Amino acid sequence: MFYVKTRSVVTCLSLGIFLGGVTLLSSGTLLAGESHDAMTHKVGMNSNSPGWAEKLKGQTIVEDAMEGRAERAALVEQQHERMMQQMQKDMELNGENTGAFNGMSMIHQYGGGPGNGLLASNMGIEPVSGGGGLCPKTAQVRNYDISAINVEITLNQWLDYYPGYMYTLTENIEKVREEEAKNAEARESEGHHDPGGVKNGIQGQWIQPLVIRGNQGDCVKITLRNQLEFGEEVSLHINGSDMVMSKTGQPATTTNVDSIAVGVSEDDDEDAPAGSPVIEMEWYIHPETQEGGRQFHTFSNDRELTVMGMFGVFVVEPHGSNYFEPLGTGPATEATSGWQVMIDNGDGPDFREFVLIYHEVGDEAFRPVNKHGDFLPQRDPLTDAYRPGARAINYRSEPFGINNMHVQHEYFGFEDESMAYSSYTFGDAGPTIPRSYLGDPAKFRLVHGGSEVFHSHHPHGGSIRWQRNPRATQMPVWNTGQNGPVKYPVIRTKSDRVDVEVIGPSEALDLETECGSGLCQWLAGDFLFHCHVAHHYVAGMWGYWRVYNTMQTPGIQNDVMGPLRELPDRLGRIHKPVSSDQLIGKTVNWFGKKFKIVGEGKSDWKSTIAVVNIKDWVEMQLSNQGQPGNTDSEEGQLKSYDASVIDWVWDGNKAMSEKEASIGENPKYHPEWQGYKPGERRQIWFEPTTGKVAWPWLTPHFGKRVPFSNDHNPAPWLEMIRLNPDGTRSVEPAKPGENGPWSLCPVRAGSQDYKVHFIKLPIELSAAQGDEPAVVDPNGLLYVVHDEEEAVRANNDLKFPLVVRANVYDCVDWTLTSEWLDDDITNFQSSKINTHFHFFQFDNQSSDGVISGFSYDQSMRPFTQFEKKTKKGLPIPMNAKVTKAAKKGDRTIHVTDAKQYHVGIPILVGADNVEGQEVRRIVAIGGSSGSAAMSSGSGASDSSYTVVPGDSLGKIASSFGTSVGALQELNDLNNENLIFVGQALKVPGVGGSESAPAGSGGENTLTFAQPLKNDHPVDDIVTVEYVRQRFWVDSDVGSVFWHDHAFGGTTWPHGAVGTIVAEPFNSTWHDPKTGEPIRTGPVADIYATERVGHDVAGSFRELVVHIMDTVPHTVNVVTAGNPPGQPIDVALEAGRTVSFIMPPNEKIKMTPMPFLNGGTHTTGGALNFRAEPFAQRLASNPEPSQIFSSTVHGDPSTAMLRAYLGDAIVFRLVDVTMNESNVFTVSGHTFWTERYAQEANRKNSIHIGIAERYDLVVPEAGGPRHQPGDYMFFNGRSSKFSEGAWGIVRVLDKPTDDLKILPTKAYGKPGMPKKLPVCPSEASVKNFNVVAIDHPGMSFNSNAEESIEVDFERTIELRNPDAKIYVLEDEVQKVSGDFQPMPLTIRANVGDCLKVKLTNKLKEGRASFSAFSLVFDPTDSQGVNLGNNPGDQTVAPGESRTYTYYADPFNGETQSLVWDFGNAAMNPRNGLFGGVVIGPKGSTYRDPKTGEDISLKNSWNADVIIDRTIQGNEGRANYRDVALYFQDEDNIIGTSFMPYVQNVAGLLGVNYRAEPYLHREEAGCTLGRMFQPCEVDNPQDPATPTIEAHAGDKVRIHVFGASSEQNGMFTIEKHEWPIEPFLPGADMISTVEFSGSEGIDVFLPSAGGKWAMAGDYVWSNGRLPYSQSGQWGLLRVLPSTDQRILPLSGSVTSNKQAALENELGKARIIPTVAK
Repeated sequence: MFYVKTRSVVTCLSLGIFLGGVTLLSSGTLLAGESHDAMTHKVGMNSNSPGWAEKLKGQTIVEDAMEGRAERAALVEQQHERMMQQMQKDMELNGENTGAFNGMSMIHQYGGGPGNGLLASNMGIEPVSGGGGLCPKTAQVRNYDISAINVEITLNQWLDYYPGYMYTLTENIEKVREEEAKNAEARESEGHHDPGGVKNGIQGQWIQPLVIRGNQGDCVKITLRNQLEFGEEVSLHINGSDMVMSKTGQPATTTNVDSIAVGVSEDDDEDAPAGSPVIEMEWYIHPETQEGGRQFHTFSNDRELTVMGMFGVFVVEPHGSNYFEPLGTGPATEATSGWQVMIDNGDGPDFREFVLIYHEVGDEAFRPVNKHGDFLPQRDPLTDAYRPGARAINYRSEPFGINNMHVQHEYFGFEDESMAYSSYTFGDAGPTIPRSYLGDPAKFRLVHGGSEVFHSHHPHGGSIRWQRNPRATQMPVWNTGQNGPVKYPVIRTKSDRVDVEVIGPSEALDLETECGSGLCQWLAGDFLFHCHVAHHYVAGMWGYWRVYNTMQTPGIQNDVMGPLRELPDRLGRIHKPVSSDQLIGKTVNWFGKKFKIVGEGKSDWKSTIAVVNIKDWVEMQLSNQGQPGNTDSEEGQLKSYDASVIDWVWDGNKAMSEKEASIGENPKYHPEWQGYKPGERRQIWFEPTTGKVAWPWLTPHFGKRVPFSNDHNPAPWLEMIRLNPDGTRSVEPAKPGENGPWSLCPVRAGSQDYKVHFIKLPIELSAAQGDEPAVVDPNGLLYVVHDEEEAVRANNDLKFPLVVRANVYDCVDWTLTSEWLDDDITNFQSSKINTHFHFFQFDNQSSDGVISGFSYDQSMRPFTQFEKKTKKGLPIPMNAKVTKAAKKGDRTIHVTDAKQYHVGIPILVGADNVEGQEVRRIVAIGGSSGSAAMSSGSGASDSSYTVVPGDSLGKIASSFGTSVGALQELNDLNNENLIFVGQALKVPGVGGSESAPAGSGGENTLTFAQPLKNDHPVDDIVTVEYVRQRFWVDSDVGSVFWHDHAFGGTTWPHGAVGTIVAEPFNSTWHDPKTGEPIRTGPVADIYATERVGHDVAGSFRELVVHIMDTVPHTVNVVTAGNPPGQPIDVALEAGRTVSFIMPPNEKIKMTPMPFLNGGTHTTGGALNFRAEPFAQRLASNPEPSQIFSSTVHGDPSTAMLRAYLGDAIVFRLVDVTMNESNVFTVSGHTFWTERYAQEANRKNSIHIGIAERYDLVVPEAGGPRHQPGDYMFFNGRSSKFSEGAWGIVRVLDKPTDDLKILPTKAYGKPGMPKKLPVCPSEASVKNFNVVAIDHPGMSFNSNAEESIEVDFERTIELRNPDAKIYVLEDEVQKVSGDFQPMPLTIRANVGDCLKVKLTNKLKEGRASFSAFSLVFDPTDSQGVNLGNNPGDQTVAPGESRTYTYYADPFNGETQSLVWDFGNAAMNPRNGLFGGVVIGPKGSTYRDPKTGEDISLKNSWNADVIIDRTIQGNEGRANYRDVALYFQDEDNIIGTSFMPYVQNVAGLLGVNYRAEPYLHREEAGCTLGRMFQPCEVDNPQDPATPTIEAHAGDKVRIHVFGASSEQNGMFTIEKHEWPIEPFLPGADMISTVEFSGSEGIDVFLPSAGGKWAMAGDYVWSNGRLPYSQSGQWGLLRVLPSTDQRILPLSGSVTSNKQAALENELGKARIIPTVAK
């Protein structure tokens, strides 16, 4: 039900879509007094009343004016008129009342072409029949009655919302409507106080994506009811399932008409498709089906419904499991659905399950609305985030700026992006907050519910990590932390640990979190997770995992969310909290380390059982006491921006909180919700058996800065105890092991200490080329190690993003300060930075770098800022300067502004003093009164102190760095609570060579508890703005990404990222040139003896590769994508935002790839903030075949790795920025995709998404045949490659003075190996004569128009007059006519030698042949003129040359993409690509239809006939083998004027073929039945390749990113395959990412799924805009008796019916698919 406002005129919104400056909104009006029912879901649009369009046009002009772009009003008007003309044209074509743009699903299709709506996905041919997959009678049955409905989806407590769709259990529809109505009612209220039905963390909500479950061995029966209000057809397809139609037993594929639930419309339509609005399906979940989540969505109106919420998740649970509701009290009740449940595990420990669904809201042009019905801005004016509110998790979005920060600014005059995740500052968020108790096993089911773009799931917390293929390791690490900390987990696992995984449309991942809730450290806290695309998390795509240490039941809860039950098998482990006074008399136990808590007396920490005074105990844990800003005023404290203290107090022995918030409306927190009163204090809770504070102990205070942890302690939960030798509290981090088994760093941990500054400086990204000037970013931002700062500033060769190192079992201490001053250009006068580390073990409450939930502040303001010329932004930081030189041993210093500080806090002295930086605790402040005043003599004699109002003995003790017991003993006090104002107390002396005058403390002085360790000259800086972090390197995690997380979207593009590498235990790190020890830099030699990869143990060469995709100074102008009617300079200005500061227009070059389209400019690419752009080199020398030649251009500016033959190489690969997924490719060398698993794939190219990392181990430089020379590495995405993201690996065969020899060999025999012949003499030789020719008649679809408009003159191109192809010489005549060629695919076997003779018959331009995955001589057959390699490896027109390759057994079965490098910028796009497929040794290849031997032919498909007489092949089955080559060119990252386009244009297809939805609509298909025959009487296969196999056949699909600007998602409905085909226990997947220059091995175990069911199955690019534009086709599974293709002799076909073949509940590793 869509509810609307009941003011005098009411607007009923259907949806808003932004199209190049204009949004479509359908509206109706309702006069006051009319009923809601009269307006129910009214969405029809009257084309004569475009008021909605005028409204948005006006809003867009206002937004432009706010952004300082008022001159763009004329451009908006022009685009508005163009859009209206296009709409009128569509209406005229379709007829006024045809329904075009009158239904919801049609409105957000706009831009799909004349009269066609959007683009969709379909195919049409009569499905072949097949049988069997119905449930056996013995299976347990689970029934789900599901309805597809329209619903208003509210995104957050601020009541932003949109009208969408959802699947829901039919029994819950009424509850959905009640929640919907509550949200609509709340929108009527003024202000921000009422959140409607939206609860923090999606706890107990009915409007959420549907999540249902079934066990291994269950029969799941689904009834789907179409209750959509406008007649759209709908279906429900579970990815990877074997769902069948209950009536027929036929596969429930999208090609099966019975799988569609037809719509019911009020209008009688004689032409409505036949069918039923209710369909029934079933799925027998085979007992061996892999546990985990699977996305489901509709294939009918796929993109149109999916992007608006029509998706869900089915989770396969362990056999015999039961599902219980986690929320509530008393015995657990059964859970029928929901994103969070407790699993009573039938096959192991019980666990909590959390299903996180990342998705977009609408397509890339859609805009939700706020509670008043106004469109959310296209760009957030406060954060510059694109599409705020339109990036969501489980239907919820919490954008930083438009709500939280906007209201913060409205109330208090500043906004703070670093606090955007803070529950203290803004309250618990609206998106998912998984909740659990310490030690609970937990599994996350991660799903992409959308259809558009990639998301990168990253949970914070250090040890929130999991294995890529957990079943491959066969170690149940997910439940090892049930009973306490795990200090030394398995050091290396067969499947690599990861803490970030990119997820694409339709993809599902199962994250079995190592150790469980609280992680391996047993840490209570809030653990942030978010999409790592910066604009996505700022736009609202985030949540956090809360782990409690005390029971959450009514009356004793720590937050506003509902009560939480314990897991069924862990009842009684969690206790109710107590107040601090109730701890007195208890002995608390930390896993063997015990403490007795007492109410009075001096603490004795050194006794066998430590005796600790309650006040010492509590004050060691909580943030430092004091009043922020030295004021009691709530508003004054908030505006002071003072995080050094918090105003908690003692009431006797009871610790009491600061006062509850009383100012500002906060829809996420009212004190009354927890039984508290505004303006009053509450008791602070503690866990009774450990004495640790109950998490969380803070409550929200809207807009206020959260305090630092106690004494800036980097581990306040794990290492609260930090003692000086005299037993007083230290200002230094704890000593390793000081906190017993709960210590973060254990006894005997190694040590690394880094003091790091954040600085601004100019950085040269690319050196000058001839007359071309250098590329320089004048606003570079880097982290530098403090003692290297001077050298870095002076030497551009050192200006790389910071790389530091630590060894396994090191404890790393990190002190961070910032020199980045407030400005108007990059930080909005609000400079604040931090460092967020991935992967390592750390205390999330203070070392995460990010203020997640109720964590402490971990960001800092610049210590170098002392004034501001404007009141804009954040207050001046609490900095001071030394005014009188201080000597080592002094306890008192003179500073410029002492009164801003607090007695008892630690302060950093000498922040910019390389040799003298130190932390000291303030015990007295001169120039103040009361508790800050003291008298003392010189030396260490006792001093006196006069009690003032508000004092307590604990507060005084803290001020003087002593204990309550010590003061009692010194003053003979029996009762610590009996002191009085004016009383003179003795305090321990603070002495020093410069003591303060008696009675005053000295004007502007700070006196410390301990003497200074260093001299401090005048102008040395004193500050509280510093952060300490600590990390424990507990395992071989390899590359660890870290970065700024306060202003990430702004700082990353300028270099504010870094990596710390976990090196092998006991290794040392050296300069490759000198052999001297080093600590930093991307290139290093690692002297080691431990393993770094399978069979690789010893020293190695290391290159850290930071892949960067958002680098403003390497952008190119995109000629094909500029908004029409605009000059280039105007278009570029539209893309110039505060977070993307591009150089002046005259310095931006045109792209050398003019086919790129979709925006005004590319986004800039680099490696380690260095680039070698094509455009710059071509401007210097226009010959494209010499782009990569060092002889012509010199070596590239990117980092070079040099090695000797046989040296082990490790690429530490990290994707560090910020918008897109990328790929890393290296020529002539291969690595394991799982570095410790020898059964893993060996590849030379791997896709990588934002914040992902890989450690790529190459056993021997020069490859297995030891070939010296220059090799290339590069980012294979088209624009990134051309922007300069490439470099060189230089392999030498002779020692040189400036490259030291490694001390130990990591692989192979000692010493430098000799160069071997590329092909051994015994290798079988295959010769191929290849010709490069022009093919101007290339048509991607001969039945379609040459081009199809998708939006604003952007078109899908289906003809390529510039086409060029590789063909075999004997096929030249064949393809010269109308024959439509396939890309060249040649085949060979493991152990074969390939001789490829290339003849260039192009009309112009040089050509080459490259096969980077194979073994070759880089100086002869690399196919590219690279580096210092001699000669010319390209071929002029009319000439020929031969390239030699070897399919080395070391690399195994593989595939190699073939590219031309005669003109790498243009020729691959135009078709000059192909592939070499390497099959099993001794195999032959035959034509599937004729049986002809095609071993030396060009064929995209072949039957692989295995020679089983060869050792290793004995158990191998024959298989079908096909190659699919995907290409695209849409650079869809947009700008603030031309946003992400919602449709994909340009030349794109698969194997030179495409089947766009728009073409099929012209042929008679509908969006609801796009994959059915468009003409029932004349069914036609799509133009794209149809893969054919018999039911049960093994099918191997080689998926190539042949020429790709965007990464894609390959998926096949109703099929799963192992992500690693030869790795036992590899994860089974149904969707996989691929990228340009990459080849993916998709090896299906059985055509037709587990039950080998015949039928037509759709394969596609799972990114629906791409499938809509033509990237899809069919897998046709024929009955085993069908004679259209030959049977695979020697293989076993199967028509087996579902049956309980294996004993239920028995764990079994699924065998590798190849066998």
